[in-house]
Amino acid sequence: MQIPTRAKNVCPTCGQKGKPVDGAIVKSMLAVPLNQIKNSPYYFCPNRDCAIVYFSEDGLQTFHKNEIRELENVRGVIKQAEMSATVIA
Repeated sequence: MQIPTRAKNVCPTCGQKGKPVDGAIVKSMLAVPLNQIKNSPYYFCPNRDCAIVYFSEDGLQTFHKNEIRELENVRGVIKQAEMSATVIA
């Protein structure tokens, strides 16, 4: 039986497409020791009903809402990054 491959930018919990996030943002927003954060591309899950906020590209590492310093600030940082990218593009 063949195991289907998972798209690298899809949340492993809810299946919604994630938005790429700079690793520095992930490290600054998490309330976990820095050595627990892999040197890997991360994505933000925009689904407000999903328990996952950030997930690694391979989907093996996830960070939940309770591991975030201030969840509303996370959404604001993502929104600012999207606006900056729109202006640059």
